[in-house]
Amino acid sequence: MEEKDFKKVDNITEYVREGIKSGRLTVDKVEKFARVHARQGTLGEEVITKMANGLEETKNTVKADEKTGNPGWIVTNPDGEEYIVDDSVFQKKYEIDPENAEQYKPKGGPVLSATVDEDIEFNAPWGEPMKIEAGGSLILSGPEDIYGIQKSEFENTYASTERNKFETLREAKILLEMLNVIDIAKLGAEIGMEPKEQTLPNGKVVKSLVWDQENLLKAVNAVRYLSEEGKPVEITGAAPAWLVSALTHTVHPCPVGIYMPQIGKDVDIPQLAHGEANAEGEVAFKSTDKGDAVLVEYNMDLPEGITTYDENNLSKVVVPEIAQGKEVYLSGRGPNYLTVAIAEAYAHTNSSVSLFQPGVGYTCSITHSRSKRLGDLTKDPLGKEEVKEQLAAPKEAPTQEQSQDRAVESKEGPSID
Repeated sequence: MEEKDFKKVDNITEYVREGIKSGRLTVDKVEKFARVHARQGTLGEEVITKMANGLEETKNTVKADEKTGNPGWIVTNPDGEEYIVDDSVFQKKYEIDPENAEQYKPKGGPVLSATVDEDIEFNAPWGEPMKIEAGGSLILSGPEDIYGIQKSEFENTYASTERNKFETLREAKILLEMLNVIDIAKLGAEIGMEPKEQTLPNGKVVKSLVWDQENLLKAVNAVRYLSEEGKPVEITGAAPAWLVSALTHTVHPCPVGIYMPQIGKDVDIPQLAHGEANAEGEVAFKSTDKGDAVLVEYNMDLPEGITTYDENNLSKVVVPEIAQGKEVYLSGRGPNYLTVAIAEAYAHTNSSVSLFQPGVGYTCSITHSRSKRLGDLTKDPLGKEEVKEQLAAPKEAPTQEQSQDRAVESKEGPSID
């Protein structure tokens, strides 16, 4: 059999990461369905895995499992392909088929796969070279646990779960450490917060985190290190817009996406232009100046009969031009990604940005001024009496807890109006 030329891949993990970034590799969530035959091997026993055309794919030697101390298993797929599986992995992924005690059925659940479009050779997790022909698939079990299966063997043993492609891509990026995730609930727990039981205006009782200035400062300190890693950051979970804005700015210059479960994907925060309004952005603005403060009010300007903002129009939004150095106060209603994008548009040109929350006031989410701290509250930036204080709820108005819980229930995600 004449040998084929395979592209040498020095680092299969980086190869997959770059393929996912460029779109060359498509990730799918697949599940093994085929029954297999298996026997426990003998220490030192060598198995050579061959392709359907007879070429050697890889080889491996039975070793004692580091976790169990037992020899690995030699598994035979329906097509006759043989390979070695460590004992602890085999016990996790296979069980005796109740309909045929001489074979095993998979039980490990779905895994991620990526189809390759060229013949490649790389080092398998067991330390031996592995060759996969174009059309074959890579099984992604972790950054250091990637191996391949030839096209025919893959098609005869795995099937797609037809999972949402955005969810699948997101999972792959997290698995391969291409994406840092800020989970609001986990972040709160990390800094010592506990959900509090709250009663919403409609009588529904929920448990949610109640954020204040003290916890805001703890949160930004907890995620600050991400800015040095340079990886894209995903923010997920219910939260007031000013918190998401503060976290987004803290991890700059990392790209940030806000995960929206309603559409099953991240919405990336773009750098918005300043100038005349763009109708295609579907957002109308009104700005009012008073001294060093500028109130920027905005509303979603949606087509008749449409009630949901189209995230694909976000990059088309053009924010009003404002004199540099002034304090910006934002008031409007919309999904978090819209509010955060508008706030970020002023993050590097103005001294501070504060976001409105009903019954509470304007909470500072971005600041470059020593006279305004993150979490500082301004009740009435354009009125005669301007009061700045720690985040606290006025007695005669809805509590901050109530306002945040309303945000949790918002269909579009937390809003700031």
